[in-house]
Amino acid sequence: MTFHSYGEVIIYPWDYSGQVAPDHDVLNNIASNLAQRFIKDNGGSYNYYTNSALEGKCKNWFYGFGGAMAFCVELNPYPMFLPPGNQLAERTQRYYNGAIYLLERMSGPGITGHITDANTGAPLPARVEIQGRISPQVKPRFAEPVFGRYTRMLNNGAYTVLAGMRGYQYVRVEDVVVSDTLTVLDIELPPLTDEDAMGFAAGFSLDSESAIPNSVTLYSVNPNPFNPSTDIRFELRDASFVNLTVYDITGGEVVKLVDGYQSAGSHSVVFDGSDLPSGMYFLRLVVDGGQSMARKVVLVK
Repeated sequence: MTFHSYGEVIIYPWDYSGQVAPDHDVLNNIASNLAQRFIKDNGGSYNYYTNSALEGKCKNWFYGFGGAMAFCVELNPYPMFLPPGNQLAERTQRYYNGAIYLLERMSGPGITGHITDANTGAPLPARVEIQGRISPQVKPRFAEPVFGRYTRMLNNGAYTVLAGMRGYQYVRVEDVVVSDTLTVLDIELPPLTDEDAMGFAAGFSLDSESAIPNSVTLYSVNPNPFNPSTDIRFELRDASFVNLTVYDITGGEVVKLVDGYQSAGSHSVVFDGSDLPSGMYFLRLVVDGGQSMARKVVLVK
């Protein structure tokens, strides 16, 4: 929650060319409750509305990229930017209940828990989504890596939770009931047993919202077999951090072709094998440290 002047209004994400945010019901509910608790100079409650996602602004970034429920509170009536210092105590009292509400709202309703390896119990930075809230408007949501903890703020109701990670079986948990507090849902991901020889999983598939959708496509390599170079093409649904690395058949790293932030859209990179021996190589594409795809290529000289 950030504070600005002026307007006596709560602003939250977002309207995107007429389409509301995937979590609009939660954002709207919180904004409504905040507005009731922030008291105007004339004694009434604050107004609240969405802003355009095309405007940029930090609340849109915090929600769309960071996964936070973000709110901008415009204090003071028009045209007051800086109220007199002797009004500080009185104004603080009128704004206090709104700030306290937002802190208390963090305790629920919602879903929280840990994602762990079903065999070892180790925490996993897996992707965790709520069905019906997966959208290209926002970055995929992941559990944090140290403890595997995830939290999703929701309204009361029943939800389907989707979790998955490269190298593990995808898990779908239906009818998770949320009521007033944070419902605890710990998820164990079973490791895959049918990975290829390099241990690379192919990533998640898109089947409406029955699975966690791909945010990247790694196209077939052409030419393949090749000599001495070949084009590697991939496409990103969203701007993402991308690592594209070539490995030999022993699993040793040969070369990093891409290692940095890439814009949304189509990309092409050349793998030049002029200085490499003939043989099979593996391309591994990792997006945002999570989703991974792989291709086999053969260099013939």
